[in-house]
Amino acid sequence: MLLKDIDITGYSTILLDRDGTLNRQRQGDYVKCWEEFEFLPEVLNTLARFALTAKYIFVVTNQRGVGKGYMTEQQLSDIHSQMISEIEAVGGRIDKVYYSVGVSDEDLTRKPNVGMWQQICLDYPDINVATTLMIGDGDCDMAFAHNCGIDFIKVDRQQVVFIKETIMIAGASFLYGKKLVVSSRWYGKLATVMFYVAIVASLITNNFNFAFHIDIYIYYVALALTIFALIMYFKEFYQKGYVNKEELSTVDKKVIEK
Repeated sequence: MLLKDIDITGYSTILLDRDGTLNRQRQGDYVKCWEEFEFLPEVLNTLARFALTAKYIFVVTNQRGVGKGYMTEQQLSDIHSQMISEIEAVGGRIDKVYYSVGVSDEDLTRKPNVGMWQQICLDYPDINVATTLMIGDGDCDMAFAHNCGIDFIKVDRQQVVFIKETIMIAGASFLYGKKLVVSSRWYGKLATVMFYVAIVASLITNNFNFAFHIDIYIYYVALALTIFALIMYFKEFYQKGYVNKEELSTVDKKVIEK
């Protein structure tokens, strides 16, 4: 689900992750200045819509880059000030940005620990837990919401899998309409294997909160292989042809090799 598709009806308080939810995440790096900050598509319009009904809107974000010395806390503050200005310019708002500069996962202020949530409750004692929603792109955000006892909706950090499945369905639909049978090839199998590798990599990087997300690069490789496989399947179709489904009764049911 994309941020723009989320319905916040019934929620009075919205908690938003930052990197990967509001702005594009820099793979293997941190957003260290405003020039490196890039809003994701439709985020500004969506925040303007949220502002119409939500009583409070907060950003809760882990910013380990400060703790590691890649940027100063003042630079982080400048980024957030400019971010809020851009949001307000289109009718949205962020009531406050809560962040953790902790490096260790044991730091109580760092998600999925509840330090930032506890501070929010102290600053805004009228918040209703039952009508609070956390929105983020990672398992860390989901665990944070669980630990805080609030609802959670996960946004898509990448739509590569969706694109891949769309390509596969389109190709299969074409061949089904032609009533043809296509035997699998090594390039199709390799694309599928690469997606499984990417999924495992995603689980590992999210679980250990790695700064460098190699999984997205594996997804892109898998997507490229899927496109290559589709091209090769169509090439073989036009050059060699395939067996018609109606002829299968007279054809060996083993893999058809041309």
